[in-house]
Amino acid sequence: MGFIVLQDGRAYAGSSWGYDTTIKAIASVLFERKQSQALAEWLIKQRSVIVGMGMGNVDVRELTPRNRELFLDAAREAFRRAEAQGSAGWYDPRAFPGWLDRFRDLITMLDSIERGEPPSAFNPHMRAACEPTGEHSGPGWDGMSPREDPGHDVKQQGEGASD
Repeated sequence: MGFIVLQDGRAYAGSSWGYDTTIKAIASVLFERKQSQALAEWLIKQRSVIVGMGMGNVDVRELTPRNRELFLDAAREAFRRAEAQGSAGWYDPRAFPGWLDRFRDLITMLDSIERGEPPSAFNPHMRAACEPTGEHSGPGWDGMSPREDPGHDVKQQGEGASD
């Protein structure tokens, strides 16, 4: 399995190959854009084939605000391209419709978030929303001040809770 956790904690989940294919599709869009090269290079290293089967995970809440925006925009563009291209070039074209349906779920989740709907409105791959970790992932965090980190307040509240 591999997971892409979205802003409100709902998550796309796919088989390792399905997750990897989705990540590669998004990274290919990012590689085309000069401002997202570092993100694309980091993202491609998050595939299950590299980090281990069942270990693929991208939590967009852990990305810098700019990288989160780039990732989500690229996800939408990658889906549009996949839909337009169809199964051309696939080793086994029979796998394409199921993969595309899962990818469509990711886009539908993004649309639901944009409409302000709660995670329970559409979160077909998970029973509940994922709790934020407060961690930072991906490129771009070096030199960012705590005020630029939208998760800073969450981490600060959580750090004192166990004292």
